[in-house]
Amino acid sequence: MRIQFGERISPSSVMIQGCLAGSARAPDATAPSTAGVGCLRSAAAVDAPISSGYGARWGAMHNGTDFSGGCAAPIYATNAGEVISAGPATGFGHWIQIDHGEGIVSTYGHMYANGLHVRVGDTVTSGQRIADEGSDGTSTGCHLHFEISQNGQKVDPIAFLTAQ
Repeated sequence: MRIQFGERISPSSVMIQGCLAGSARAPDATAPSTAGVGCLRSAAAVDAPISSGYGARWGAMHNGTDFSGGCAAPIYATNAGEVISAGPATGFGHWIQIDHGEGIVSTYGHMYANGLHVRVGDTVTSGQRIADEGSDGTSTGCHLHFEISQNGQKVDPIAFLTAQ
């Protein structure tokens, strides 16, 4: 599955992530790279179109994918895990970070303080509503900035969500 700019990702679309070496299934050479992403179930973070992708943007690296569902649109945990940060963050306004284990952390940014529905230490389930979209911090309008890190390294979130 490939997701393009402007396409909508539904939170009800649950996918299996690409597996690390040793999997019985051979990787699809045409699929986005999932090196180091692991074997996890995940759901989309929002039911919204992509408004800006991962990669170079305005002369700097954009380490996430932006989704524009509109102000107060629901944001969902992409996988089960523990909330390790929920509150103010430079540039993000307010953010949430969830540790999913296996070195994987998801980050959700630009929410307003009153749009956070979880706290540090909470355990969340895949698809659980964790926040509402906002436009806090360095932002040009209501959207979700979504990042995935594996062992501290940023990876393309779309590859994470769409690996087969």
